[in-house]
Amino acid sequence: MAMTDDLLTFIIREKIVIMGIGVALILALAFWIFGSCKDRTANNFIIFNCVVILYDFVFELAFLINNSRDVEFLFLPTLIAFSVPLIVNFMMAFITIIIQCFIADNKDERKKFQKWFTDNLRFAAVMTILAGADINFLRLMTSRFGKFEMFSCKFSRTAIKIIVLVEFFNSFIEDIPQFTIQVLYKLNTTGYSTIPFISLVLSSLVLLLNIIVRIYDVVLQFTYDS
Repeated sequence: MAMTDDLLTFIIREKIVIMGIGVALILALAFWIFGSCKDRTANNFIIFNCVVILYDFVFELAFLINNSRDVEFLFLPTLIAFSVPLIVNFMMAFITIIIQCFIADNKDERKKFQKWFTDNLRFAAVMTILAGADINFLRLMTSRFGKFEMFSCKFSRTAIKIIVLVEFFNSFIEDIPQFTIQVLYKLNTTGYSTIPFISLVLSSLVLLLNIIVRIYDVVLQFTYDS
């Protein structure tokens, strides 16, 4: 009963923050619906997924800065679980773009991507930076969302395999550790604080979404190869 009362008090106290996150998620869903109306065959759900991932990344950083020392033994795991995936995802995103531009087996694919890359250089740069949060952001470039040209590039099989493998390993180097840290934090503290609570909710959502998506991706890759 006390836990329920604490949760209700927290929701009332932080209603502005919670409403802001809710509005952003509703807008992401609206983009999904818009994209589906324009082209149902496009990967429109990626917009919603990336918004959730970006929110999760922001609150992971906020938790590291503001709350990770509240439970002393969680600081180092939090720092590692934040920095290692950030470095790995950014480096692999950059390598993926380089491979697609210069090393992809199919010469026609390379030329088409180079043309798209030249026309959408700033967008590609932004997506590469955001891919530090999760390499899944690279999928935005191939999503065909809204039939906009900037979302219309095509990756080679090699580039797609790299993205799929990094996404799969992200579950073990980022999603599961972050979720575990948030659970341990809750077990070792009392009451509800804004950043840890929202981080727990977002990490749970990201973990669920990404595990399902990544299992499907691996199955599809092996099915295609066979």
